[in-house]
Amino acid sequence: MCKAALHAGATVLSSHKHFFSPHGVSAVVIIQESNLCIHTWPEFGYAAADFFTCGDTVNPWKSFEYLKDYLKSKKFNSMEIQRGSTMLIRNPALLDDKVSNSLVKGENTVTEYEDNSDTAVVSGVIGAPMVNQMSKFQKVTIAKNKWWGNVLWLDNVLNVSERDEFIYHEMIVHVPVLTHPNAKRVLIIGGGDGGSAREVLKHKNLEKIVMIDIDEFVVNSCKKHLPSINNGAFEDPRLKLIFGYGIEYVNN
Repeated sequence: MCKAALHAGATVLSSHKHFFSPHGVSAVVIIQESNLCIHTWPEFGYAAADFFTCGDTVNPWKSFEYLKDYLKSKKFNSMEIQRGSTMLIRNPALLDDKVSNSLVKGENTVTEYEDNSDTAVVSGVIGAPMVNQMSKFQKVTIAKNKWWGNVLWLDNVLNVSERDEFIYHEMIVHVPVLTHPNAKRVLIIGGGDGGSAREVLKHKNLEKIVMIDIDEFVVNSCKKHLPSINNGAFEDPRLKLIFGYGIEYVNN
């Protein structure tokens, strides 16, 4: 734990540990910027750690990565909570993603967090991913989460989830379309999950709707595993779907 603290850039002041019988240990490291602690349950192959830090000179995620690698974790859940956050009070269901055994095969987790955000959560994956392979352009992962439903990652970056996708798909479409005095044509560049196309097709006055995406594999994967997001948009005859480079289409 002291090494984990040092990897985060913290200043270690003191440490204390206690060994339980027949097994297990609890330890705390006092750092100038707050503290790090860990509790272990070897009989379950499980450990829980908390990293509390102050200021902006320490990166607790570096401690997390060091400890994860040191313990050779095969499964892990993590969550970042900003000081003063009421996230867990308002959304206690976020705690449903619990690790019961760190050696469960066929499962993994992907950690996503936003700095200074009250929506920082972990995306715990249930079972093996439905899609987890490289396309011609990027790594594509689709897996199920208890809270967010089916989730899409591109190059290990969370891209879209079934539960909250409407928030930005509605805003990214309806605001510009309704602000335009007489919108007739819409070009969607990207949007492989089909959410933007779904919202655009709600406007009956549009005469031409074109969507161009570089990655056919992403579109086909989303059709199969995220059907609620496109909601039949790809089968709508009003939508012209092209696979290629958006900038080339615009230039031509």
